[in-house]
Amino acid sequence: MKILHELMHKHEFMLIHRSIKENKMNTHTRRNNTDTDLGKCICVSFPYHELDLLEDLDKLARQSYQSKSQYLRQLVRKDKYNNQQSASHLSR
Repeated sequence: MKILHELMHKHEFMLIHRSIKENKMNTHTRRNNTDTDLGKCICVSFPYHELDLLEDLDKLARQSYQSKSQYLRQLVRKDKYNNQQSASHLSR
């Protein structure tokens, strides 16, 4: 309880709770007392023979000055956009 109390007094902290009903991870990030961002955590697995991709992910995220989470979201957005562009060109 003391640790949680100390975290609450810092400028930014994150609470993670697990919803037993839905079996999902939700994150609550608070920048101050008035902002609350809701999100979800996912677990991404890498097979043993591709563990080197974790190092690549770290390196690529650092090179773009992003967290791994930001980098992965950016990749998904780019891929989604490229797929939409390809689909629109094929439908012409």
